[in-house]
Amino acid sequence: LSPRQASAFAPHVERLRLQEAMRSVKIDFAIKLASMNSGDAVSLESLVSGKKALLFHFWAPMSRECEASMPDFAATAQTLVAKGIAVVSLLPDDSPKTLTDARAVIRPLGEKPPGSWLIDSKDKSLGETLRVQDIPSMALVSTDGRILFNGDPADDGFWEALKKLDEGIIRPMSGSDRKE
Repeated sequence: LSPRQASAFAPHVERLRLQEAMRSVKIDFAIKLASMNSGDAVSLESLVSGKKALLFHFWAPMSRECEASMPDFAATAQTLVAKGIAVVSLLPDDSPKTLTDARAVIRPLGEKPPGSWLIDSKDKSLGETLRVQDIPSMALVSTDGRILFNGDPADDGFWEALKKLDEGIIRPMSGSDRKE
């Protein structure tokens, strides 16, 4: 291959490397994370109990892309919760500014936005474990802790992994689709 082609293949190579790395990762559901609103500890085990899978949504309020995609995420989360998939939105830290900004971003989603809104642990960071490089990012985890998907929410692989869990899951229309 020509060196000029490297930039075209780099994203594919990175995705393959991530998929390979995720084969050996297993999420420990005994982990407890703080609630974004109350600060109370919530175990992942309690969230995934009786569900088909658990979806992690990594985001941060300082990301314009996260803020712009929040209505689409909310529609997706609502769909998945209705289909028996636990949804956890994770903030990277619990600094007062991050929490204030995060609350402002999710306020338009209503009094009870879908899913659980938690803060990633500093000790056993799920973002680090799942090698989250970009936000927003999603990781779909089976009930035994295996990674079924890890990557960009717009990736078709995300919806393919969801379809394997439940054929009835239908991708909600995005905000741009609804306007047309």
